[in-house]
Amino acid sequence: MVTENPYATPATEVGDSTPDVPEEILRKIKASWTTAIFIGCINLLIATVLPGTVVSPFAYVAFFMLAFGIYKKSRICAVLMFACFIFSMIAIAIVAGRNLSDINLTLSAPLILLWGIFGYCLWQGVPGTFAYHKHKHKPPSASIGD
Repeated sequence: MVTENPYATPATEVGDSTPDVPEEILRKIKASWTTAIFIGCINLLIATVLPGTVVSPFAYVAFFMLAFGIYKKSRICAVLMFACFIFSMIAIAIVAGRNLSDINLTLSAPLILLWGIFGYCLWQGVPGTFAYHKHKHKPPSASIGD
């Protein structure tokens, strides 16, 4: 007489139903979180080297936290990171506009180009994280033989 253990693990193998994420989506997300870490490091450096500046500890801590959220593929963190970057660039432009005598005009074109590159990289995280979640929740395609 063969007795089967009713508590034994089932013999059925469960496969991973999550489809592979395309490399392009992961590249966009990586570009965004690495840019966020770089901006956070710049803010940390400015806050430590120039203690009288406007950069608060909240700014670089927020950039690092949002970078981690983008690394974990959070859509909210990607949108908030891009919005914080745009807000901070507008605030810098307003403050710089008041103190035109303090601005070195030879540095303004490279800074605007750098801001544009940072903004583009951070923007890549927004569609990247949305595409990741759309791709992740897509039902697996059935094979032809089924």
